[in-house]
Amino acid sequence: MAKVCLLLTGKPWNERRYFHRHGPGILAGGHEVIYTAGRPTSEVPYSYNYTVLSQGQRKLGRPTGTLNLLPKILRLHPDLLLLPSFDQIPLGLAIKSLSKIRVVYDCIEDMYHGMRDHKSRFPSFLRKHLANATKRLEKRAATKFDGIIASDPTIAAIHAGMPAERKTIVYNTPLLSQFPLNYDPLAKREYDLVVMGSMSPRTGVVDVVDAVGILKNEHTRFVRLLLLGNPIDGAREMIEERIERYNIHELVHITGFIPHEQIPAILSNVKIGLVPLPDMPKFRNNIACKAFEYMACGMPSICTDLPPQRLFIKPDQTGVFYEAGSIKQLTQKIIELLDNPSHMQNMGDQARTESERHWNCERDQDELRRFIDKILNLPLRQKDHQ
Repeated sequence: MAKVCLLLTGKPWNERRYFHRHGPGILAGGHEVIYTAGRPTSEVPYSYNYTVLSQGQRKLGRPTGTLNLLPKILRLHPDLLLLPSFDQIPLGLAIKSLSKIRVVYDCIEDMYHGMRDHKSRFPSFLRKHLANATKRLEKRAATKFDGIIASDPTIAAIHAGMPAERKTIVYNTPLLSQFPLNYDPLAKREYDLVVMGSMSPRTGVVDVVDAVGILKNEHTRFVRLLLLGNPIDGAREMIEERIERYNIHELVHITGFIPHEQIPAILSNVKIGLVPLPDMPKFRNNIACKAFEYMACGMPSICTDLPPQRLFIKPDQTGVFYEAGSIKQLTQKIIELLDNPSHMQNMGDQARTESERHWNCERDQDELRRFIDKILNLPLRQKDHQ
């Protein structure tokens, strides 16, 4: 049995990829999980060796590259340190130079384009500088760390400096055990559409609200939209302005933050899941994991036609595609599905079948366990570069 430390500094203490998916998967492999995060606000249902980080320790993490936690990690002395955040790379490099602790970086997004194109609070010249610094730091991690976990194939390819045998892909898929197959047929569900997860002006959510308004005012179609999450960075104001403009108060419901364990029951009350991402470099490299939840709930997806979704959405079988940014095409796809309920139900059934066969966390936990065991048995990467 090995000691595996999951270090969460800038993420919520119960962030679902690590708290509900990675951690239990590693436990099931017979290892001890040293779960190091903020103070839990509810009961911890897993047998973690839970190590609490103070608010001050967490706040210092980003400006210090998490080096403020170096003494703590050295005292804990795990066999393997799993870093789920780019901010922690400096800590990982220090750990590699000072100890024999194996370090694995779990990269779930295209950090370079995310920094360059999406950090709107910084001026463009500074974003470009930070993006280049990000690329250099990740490149160094790829030559020094013992392994990298990516959330999809494109992210794995970005880290070309890491040998293939030290990389794996663990998708951001849902636990099927949290999505039992006892849902109502699509025709009986309350909401017609849902957008789940991150909702900033750069995620296409405003296009969906426009589509609902156009459907009402130009097509006399009353389509109910559920926005499952908390709009940020000005998106709420843009959404509320459109609700007023189109007079669709009764058709759009914003839930705000919803605890992870409540999401399956809420999603199961929707007919169609939407992935309206614009055509931007980051979204050409990152899978929109919300579609995995849609599939687990037995609903078809309407997605912008970007490469990541083409990996797992089968056209006209489990979902349909439209041109990114085309509200006209989006409204047409919504009408086509809602006007053909039997086909929509068949697509939802196929989506659930695909989820059971391929796109589920139970399967990904098997891959994570295999990879952790492999890294623990490979020679320390540090020795490769002495």
